[in-house]
Amino acid sequence: MKRGGSSFLLPTILLGILVAVVFVYTNNAPSATNSEVSAPPTPTAPQLSTAVSTEAAVSTPDAVVRAMMSLPNAGVVAPIIDVFIRDGSWDVANLGASVGHLQGTAPIGTPNNVGLAGHSELRDGTRGIFAYIQELNYGDPILIEVGDQRLEYRVSGLRSVPPTDLSVLRPTDRERLTLITCDDYDFLLNIYRTRVVVLAERVS
Repeated sequence: MKRGGSSFLLPTILLGILVAVVFVYTNNAPSATNSEVSAPPTPTAPQLSTAVSTEAAVSTPDAVVRAMMSLPNAGVVAPIIDVFIRDGSWDVANLGASVGHLQGTAPIGTPNNVGLAGHSELRDGTRGIFAYIQELNYGDPILIEVGDQRLEYRVSGLRSVPPTDLSVLRPTDRERLTLITCDDYDFLLNIYRTRVVVLAERVS
């Protein structure tokens, strides 16, 4: 009985020591949550308001029309006006049913990235000028008239990005249009969760 009891007692003691070691290590080990805290993103450019459509005016008083845009396959014809940066964001409050050329992006007709914004919904509840741009297809035409020039672009891509992702507006080495509007409205938070982005390349 003593031999059997001794052989039983030793493994029990060793097991107890092992459990104690694991317990001490676990409680003193660095937390993965604390050691992997990521830095907040640093904005590199102004952002569109997260609720631009509900704040949009229906008209565009005193706006200077820079060009005209048409999306034949989406039934859109609209003037292009300037949208300026105010307090770190593009001020689209008075954009209304126009398309806004975003300050800081390339001038229309130059070999670079031209940023154009439009509302998906106006304050009175009617659809905005870019309400259905997500339905454009690869190769669909986008036409812009500037003075006596007629510029033709073709849709080359469609993306959905978070509101803070402005990488689509970075400069390019070729002539591109980047169309942006709001999507996925959250009624509880009164914000748009995503942006619809249409890319188009100059063809003539």
